[in-house]
Amino acid sequence: MSQRSAMRTANQDAPSPAGLLAIAVGAALKAGALLASREGRVAVAATKSSPTDVVTEMDGRAEELIRAHILAARPHDAILGEEGGQVEGAADAQVRWVVDPLDGTVNYLYGLRDWAVSIAAEVAWAGGDVGRVAGGDVGRELAGGADGRRIVAGAVFAPMHGELFTAVLGGGAWLTPIAPQAAAAPGVPRFATVPGTAQSRRVPPTPGESVPPPSSESDKPEISTSGGVPLRCRPEVTLDQALVATGFGYKASRRTVQGEIVAALLPRIRDIRRNGAASVDLCAVAVGRIDAYYERGLNYWDYAAGALIAAEAGAVVGDSRGGPPSTSMTVAAGPGLFGPLRDALAELDAERDD
Repeated sequence: MSQRSAMRTANQDAPSPAGLLAIAVGAALKAGALLASREGRVAVAATKSSPTDVVTEMDGRAEELIRAHILAARPHDAILGEEGGQVEGAADAQVRWVVDPLDGTVNYLYGLRDWAVSIAAEVAWAGGDVGRVAGGDVGRELAGGADGRRIVAGAVFAPMHGELFTAVLGGGAWLTPIAPQAAAAPGVPRFATVPGTAQSRRVPPTPGESVPPPSSESDKPEISTSGGVPLRCRPEVTLDQALVATGFGYKASRRTVQGEIVAALLPRIRDIRRNGAASVDLCAVAVGRIDAYYERGLNYWDYAAGALIAAEAGAVVGDSRGGPPSTSMTVAAGPGLFGPLRDALAELDAERDD
């Protein structure tokens, strides 16, 4: 059997994206509840690449909880996590989970609202389309080729916004409102979807529209991985009218260059936003709250789930040089805006460090 035939067989035998999404959602809700119980009231436990690149004790605790949840359901899978690396599963495991237990740690540390739990599931893949991705596919393993791994499911849970963003390969992207439920333990809220909103709503919202709150406190929440409001990015925005989000690295030398890029780009667009969490920014592109997002130097776990969600909402996701999103550069925007923004970033040589 040829390698391609073997990969096609693996595709046929792979677990369903919906089943993987259900596991991701369960893990994200649990981790989000744990993190929300201590938000803004933790101390720095360590630093990584620089004194401003911090880790709290809650990063590690949340990742441990996520790993336990995933392995209880699928004990032979591999897990790539921000804090623990790839410590479970073989490199050739059928499924690999890409986990950022706390995206936006500095926001979390300061009690700001833009932080999230991000979980993606990738499987071996022999072909097919993944949203509208420039020059490649969301989920293609960074070191692999066209027949590498592809992301088939992703969940981003932003507890302080009460929002769960989800997507499965070829199934669209969804926003499900989440409300705190009775605490499972003192000080640790549980979360559940709000009935009467996402599940009963059939018409896609205007991009950027807020999801209404629950109609009454007597509603009985139910967890769902398929309900929600379908997401569409803003389709036709010109560069000069674009609201663009970005982020900055932790090292002073890279920040200096990134500041130069922003200064040169700002006169050519509507405005810049800096929110501090890549997964939240990518989901903001998906829902239409911003028109585009770009950032140099992300890690795979920073954008794995969010890139799929943005792509399944109709956005184009890639780098500034015609390739797929990567740790060098990730750009996401609506189809009419992506090309002009990518070209502007390429002209400014936005992937340089000096």
